[in-house]
Amino acid sequence: MQHSTFKHMLHVQAVHNFFPTPLLSSPGACMRWMCLLLSSILVLLPASLSHAQTCSQDIPLCTVGGWQGHADVAASTYTHGLAYSDVVHVVWEDRRADSLAPDIYYRRSLNGGYTWEPEVRLTFTGTASSPAVAASGELVHVVWEDNRAGKHEIYYARSMDCGRSWSRPVSIAPGHASSLNPDVAAVTVYSLITGSKSYVFVVWEQGSTGSREIYFARSTDGGETWSTPQCISSDPADSKDPSIAVSVVQPFPAVPPEVTVHVVWLDNRDGVYEVYYARGENAGSSWSTCTRLSYSSGNKQKPTITASGNAVHVAWADDVTGSYEIWYMRSEDNGVSWLSRVKLTSAGAAGGIARGPSMWCSGSNVHIAWYDNRDGNLEVYYMYSVDCGSTWSGEVRLTSASGTSSLPSIAATKDIFYVVWMDARSGEFDIYFKSGFHQATLEKVYMIFRENTKVVVGSWVERPNVWPAATIDTAAAALVGYSLGAYGLSSFLAVFDSDVVDPNTLSWLDSSSNLISLGGPAVSLVSYKLDGSMGISWSTPSPDVIELTVDGHTWQVTSADEGVQDYFVVYITEDSGRFILVIEGATGWGTLAGGMFLMKMLQDTPGTIAGKTLAVVKWTASTPGAVTPSDTFTVAYTRS
Repeated sequence: MQHSTFKHMLHVQAVHNFFPTPLLSSPGACMRWMCLLLSSILVLLPASLSHAQTCSQDIPLCTVGGWQGHADVAASTYTHGLAYSDVVHVVWEDRRADSLAPDIYYRRSLNGGYTWEPEVRLTFTGTASSPAVAASGELVHVVWEDNRAGKHEIYYARSMDCGRSWSRPVSIAPGHASSLNPDVAAVTVYSLITGSKSYVFVVWEQGSTGSREIYFARSTDGGETWSTPQCISSDPADSKDPSIAVSVVQPFPAVPPEVTVHVVWLDNRDGVYEVYYARGENAGSSWSTCTRLSYSSGNKQKPTITASGNAVHVAWADDVTGSYEIWYMRSEDNGVSWLSRVKLTSAGAAGGIARGPSMWCSGSNVHIAWYDNRDGNLEVYYMYSVDCGSTWSGEVRLTSASGTSSLPSIAATKDIFYVVWMDARSGEFDIYFKSGFHQATLEKVYMIFRENTKVVVGSWVERPNVWPAATIDTAAAALVGYSLGAYGLSSFLAVFDSDVVDPNTLSWLDSSSNLISLGGPAVSLVSYKLDGSMGISWSTPSPDVIELTVDGHTWQVTSADEGVQDYFVVYITEDSGRFILVIEGATGWGTLAGGMFLMKMLQDTPGTIAGKTLAVVKWTASTPGAVTPSDTFTVAYTRS
């Protein structure tokens, strides 16, 4: 129950519609049933994070012994039964079997990096190294350098089922010896005229040191066949360390998409290594002349490139200031012209160097990771931009374990990023993973509340009808646990509101745990404490009316609406360094419907709440007196 206005506002019948239960004929019986439900569905969570974070813990992906390194990561939004979880793909070079003859290994996660499937060995002969991975829907593409034929060539393998099974490795450029350091990009496009088409693009350096060139090959059928390799650097000087990206511009589905390939590399045609760029128009069928992007007296290392729409972003390491820092440039017209370079890092000011940038963008969100030693040890750092590179966040250190952390690779979908790197905390180099985001919004509850979470139900025994209210809110808690369980969670800690908020002073008794709170301010101390600061108020303008006001907007629920329709608020906030999700209805029906809404939200992405921190939702029952998945949920108001 949220308010005591209606004499019979809450019915345990609502709980019966979800779970078979004994007859609830008294508060004592109700309490016993509630405790049974809590213990059977929501159990103690192991000790975990001590505070809310925008990054996950470091997750070891491979610690089998030997040397593992040169990892690369990709993410795809292939729908596999969960609305929000990305599929994350990681490849790396692995020397566990032979320190002189590494193999390529692959591993995937189907829930955004929370749990991982067993690793898969992709190569079994020769020396395979420097892997790169790209993903587009169900298609996953991996390239690497391989000497199985007696000379280094670029080999390729693909999965057509999101990494479940893999093709036999093939050379995409037979006879092209001394081919090293490949990179890959992929995209699947669709138009009403041409239908669906899957492109794969690969670049690499080829030749002897001092006279290497950048070569390019493409597939227009998802990796089934490949074009004849072509040189795109076209200069007798040395060219090395290529990076590739692809962008798509398509104003309308009826218009064939404009697919552009972007490549950067280091080139010493001017006497020192500088960053050069070339653009492949019409999906790489024709190439622009090479454009020099960097002009400085410093040494440059490892350029990286990413693109989305007409925006193209490039970063590299440069020691022009006396120590290596990460520098950045961007184009707003698909690589035709470039804005001035910007120094992103400040490692030199602390006596360190910053190297090895890796970058990814999704829409206007740009992510970059690198490693530097400003704190005395090589660590992985991260920055982001939400306005297409116009402004940047501060530098965030992602790693802090003993041993060096280096050579990160980053991928992202929207503003959720995934990073892998080489890590020597065990004494040998292993592969580690971390995910994160920079804005807590409603659709991220599956990430935010994976760790250190308590589900809170009301326990204000001095208020009328509290036990029925607590029971129905517990049913909503069960829905929350079930919904998040689909994303890999197995347990929560369920508590009463008086365990986390002092009833007398309204001070926090628990300020370290993430909270998911069920129930409005007449039942939940969490709602009672937070609603005012969130711009939410409840009132009873007449005995038969409950009124909800949010940001000056008002909605009403009457006694005739009980069990038929309701309004509920769901919001996410950060308090005391941890995250809190609150679901509260005008009546208990609304809170229970809010739990159902969360389940539906995590099963089917609702665009109306994506990127929002608060939503007011109207619930309409398909069967009066019950809350079911077939009910109607209408988003009435949102707040970013």
